[in-house]
Amino acid sequence: MITVEQEYMKAMKEASEKRRKSFMALGILSLVLGIVGLFMSVAVTLVSTVVFGIFMVMVGVLFFIEGFSQEGLGSKILMIFVGTVYIMGGAVMTIHPTSSAVWITLFMAIFFIVIGVVKIISAFMVRKESPAWIAILINGLLGLILGVMVYSSWPGSGLWVIGMFVSIELIMQGIVVLFIASAAKRLKETIKESIEA
Repeated sequence: MITVEQEYMKAMKEASEKRRKSFMALGILSLVLGIVGLFMSVAVTLVSTVVFGIFMVMVGVLFFIEGFSQEGLGSKILMIFVGTVYIMGGAVMTIHPTSSAVWITLFMAIFFIVIGVVKIISAFMVRKESPAWIAILINGLLGLILGVMVYSSWPGSGLWVIGMFVSIELIMQGIVVLFIASAAKRLKETIKESIEA
């Protein structure tokens, strides 16, 4: 006689099997896209810049429309202004993705350098209070080195840096999803043993 618990475990087994296959396919796809992207970083950079530009235009349109529904004149002007800036910025990124990517890369390099320096200073400030200061220091040094490397090869780095980061993120995401799929497989086996017991 099948108990309620066995029915529940059977349903969980089927759900984990479906999820495992989906996660496995998603992880493999993400890995493949990331690896291919590393060899096509310029194309990925340009596509990413255009897509981001389109999103900026969409957000700008929403701000612009929302501006007209505001009651106060100051709020209305501010929302319309922000919307206009977003639309203009997004349009420039969409029409001129190469030059936009180059300037975005410069801002990224400066950001990494500044954040790296801040983390290094923070590490020494918390050196006596926290044993984690070494991890903060290493993180800061890596950020600083990365920022200097990107900046030193700018503007040429503007054509591949964004694409490389997007590709690395896809690879890391693929690995994480495959780990989740592996965990789902182990869950399925555990549930199967519980049903048979």
